[in-house]
Amino acid sequence: MILNVSGKTIESPTASDIQQAISNLQDNADSFVILSLGEMTYLQCIGDSSVGYIVEYQEGSTDQHFTTKDGHIDTSRTLTIFKMYADQNPDWKNQTSWEKMSW
Repeated sequence: MILNVSGKTIESPTASDIQQAISNLQDNADSFVILSLGEMTYLQCIGDSSVGYIVEYQEGSTDQHFTTKDGHIDTSRTLTIFKMYADQNPDWKNQTSWEKMSW
């Protein structure tokens, strides 16, 4: 598992690494967090604690790319999703509603 924080990578991130990365996000296009299992399989977010986060995930191809259905979600739920994903707990998908992105 690799954590990419606005271009900086951390291999085998801890829960603390993930929490710090998300907590330090700023709401701009250059600030993002990606937690990846592989090149085309990952979870990512943008946003910040004041506006919330848009979370997306992809499973193997752009045909399987999803985003949070309700738009921005709060910090607590975003952290839960990321930590569960890092632990490879399949229930991370049940923490919010998702919709498939169309390209």
